[in-house]
Amino acid sequence: MKDRSIFNTCPDSEFFGRSSLIDHMVASASDPDHRHPGIILSAKRWTGKTEVLRRVHRELFWTNSRVIPVYYQFKDSVSAEEFAEDYIKEVVKQYLSFTRRDPSMATLQATAGGLERLLLDNDQLDLAAFVSRHLEARRASDSRAAIKNAASMPASVAKISGINVYLILDDLDKSREIGFDSKGRGITGEFSEALSMGPFAASVSSTTLPPEGLAGGYVETMDLKGLSPGDASQMMAELCRAWGVGFDAEILGLAAERLEGNPMYMKNIIWAAHRKGEGLTGLKNLAGLYVEAVTTGSISSVLRSALKGVVDLRVLRACVKSEGPVTRERLMERFRLNEAALSATLDALASMNLLEFDLGTVAWKGDRVTEDFIEYIYSTGVKGKSPEEVKTWLVRDILKEGFVRTSDNLRTRLAEELAAALKSFDGQTVPGLLLRHGAFARTLRSDDKGSLPGHPPQPHHPPQPHQPTQAHQGVTLPCITGCFDAAGMEKNETGPRILIAHGFHNRRYDSGSEVVWLVGVKDSAAPVNMGDVENFIRRASILVDGFRTARVVKWMVARGGFSEEAAERLDRDGVYSTAAEQLSLLRKNLAAPTGVKKTATGLLPDKEFEVVLPASKKAELVAARAAGEISTEMGFDEEAIGQIKAALVEACINAFEHSKDRSTRVHLRFVAAADRLTVYVSNAGIGFDETLLKPTGRDQGGLPHKRGWGMELMKGLMDEVRFERLDGGTRIVLVKYLIKKPEEGDERGAR
Repeated sequence: MKDRSIFNTCPDSEFFGRSSLIDHMVASASDPDHRHPGIILSAKRWTGKTEVLRRVHRELFWTNSRVIPVYYQFKDSVSAEEFAEDYIKEVVKQYLSFTRRDPSMATLQATAGGLERLLLDNDQLDLAAFVSRHLEARRASDSRAAIKNAASMPASVAKISGINVYLILDDLDKSREIGFDSKGRGITGEFSEALSMGPFAASVSSTTLPPEGLAGGYVETMDLKGLSPGDASQMMAELCRAWGVGFDAEILGLAAERLEGNPMYMKNIIWAAHRKGEGLTGLKNLAGLYVEAVTTGSISSVLRSALKGVVDLRVLRACVKSEGPVTRERLMERFRLNEAALSATLDALASMNLLEFDLGTVAWKGDRVTEDFIEYIYSTGVKGKSPEEVKTWLVRDILKEGFVRTSDNLRTRLAEELAAALKSFDGQTVPGLLLRHGAFARTLRSDDKGSLPGHPPQPHHPPQPHQPTQAHQGVTLPCITGCFDAAGMEKNETGPRILIAHGFHNRRYDSGSEVVWLVGVKDSAAPVNMGDVENFIRRASILVDGFRTARVVKWMVARGGFSEEAAERLDRDGVYSTAAEQLSLLRKNLAAPTGVKKTATGLLPDKEFEVVLPASKKAELVAARAAGEISTEMGFDEEAIGQIKAALVEACINAFEHSKDRSTRVHLRFVAAADRLTVYVSNAGIGFDETLLKPTGRDQGGLPHKRGWGMELMKGLMDEVRFERLDGGTRIVLVKYLIKKPEEGDERGAR
């Protein structure tokens, strides 16, 4: 029952990134000494504030006895009497629901008169009196009396029951629009006294309601923004999996950034992809789905409804396009509007939290999606452009921006990977295939494994006689002491980025052993061509003059691989060549523990598999079956396969038991490398408490306690068991070597 929501909420599987906020609000509500202030959530529309407040109510309803949670969402276009009656009914129903522990009472459909009779029948005379007074005020058309009676009710309920009431008021800023006297003054002021009685939570969607005007200013204001990039990308990935939409992680990151982490926007984009049977696998897919949703699809419908109160599109677009605050006088002069007409548009925008006012100026504060929608309706409705023309412009803008962002991400990531690899050079010996792209590609082709990007297979390509021997020999790396970018040493040069690494050979730290590695980095998807090679060799020759070392090693690393001619030229000139795929293998080779046999053959890309386990009985057996199939294909013997399966079952049980994530889904990632199987076990990025996985001693009979010994079991079954820190928690990593670490005095390299 604790997972049942009285008010509609999205499935837990679609809710991300707000757990700490909800925990904070629940703690504030249940503080018996009222040390915590009220909380105001200020948020743009559709960022999840209603979801947060309803989940706070759900948590308080099921897990606390200190306060009675009462959730109320203010509505549009209601009279003072209608509001008062609706509010009183909600307070009474939720009070009865909480005290009787009967959630169905909160959704009871009853008139005010019917509710009065229900209270009288159950001897709730004091509460019945509130309903009776409301009915009298309604008959007398006394709005002031009705509002005052309603506003005072939560405090009276607390006094009657002896339990404090925790008010959760959603869209409190709409209370300004509910007038109860001839001057049209809103009812917000009537709630100040009620809110000063104890901790509360309220949300506002505009800046028209200053929080300092509530509860004497004793409030904690929290700006609820969109989800963080990590949470937003994870949410989109989970939704894609749930709805069968293919995706690329980098494209999801670009989408989350464009949508500013807004949950409503993200759900609509993925739903559009699901409906059309498309995936989010490329920039073109993303651009097409986004533009359709914003111009004529589901997001467009929502925004059209929200902006229906805007009376002048010219003013709206001027605010959007302004690079800074603009004065009201400037807007009236530019569009020849009177004060009343301008105020109508500006007030409508402010009520939607799209504008902010400061010292007579106005400034746009809406999101990027709303800007794109406004551009579309302005260009088609005011400028008279065709819808297809405007859509084409939006698609072009997204593709151009996305390409730049993607290129920047690739450049940064590849350079970081390369720098990390260089800094880990410490005199190791690695297979020569990892530094000679041509030979590496031919090895893959000879094993019928396909070819590398940018290096298509050739039907007739006999290797040079010396190449196979050199390529399959080991290369001893230097001990690198530092790495930096060559940009500061070059002037007016263009071409591949060059990193410079200083080090020493043979662990001899003297001038005779000093070495410099010059590494060109091409992070384009296009392969290295002859022009890139000539450019790098020329620039490297110039850079060499700046070093007094006796030895310089040249190396080119390319994300897109190398053309056949470029690889041959680099081999002839003694320049190492490595594609991104080789670099990944090189880093894994460098990270292998001492004693593990490293071979030049079988250097194939790792295979990765992902499994998501739901919170259900025997879910860990699914993981065990997957582990058995993968380890069998890799060539593990029966004993090792049994050990892997047993360790993984124990890890999954611990992940389910100790996880702090309420959804309790366990994510598994299997990485099958040439010499090992690595399994990553995590729970939605939150992890589990590693302190609970440690043995806790023995009982009074001298036998070990059951709790905590699962960790020892896993360590006994696997070659490596470790924890890795993630944002918000940890994950457990299990490693089993296909090629055993040799024991002391044992030179056997394989099982």
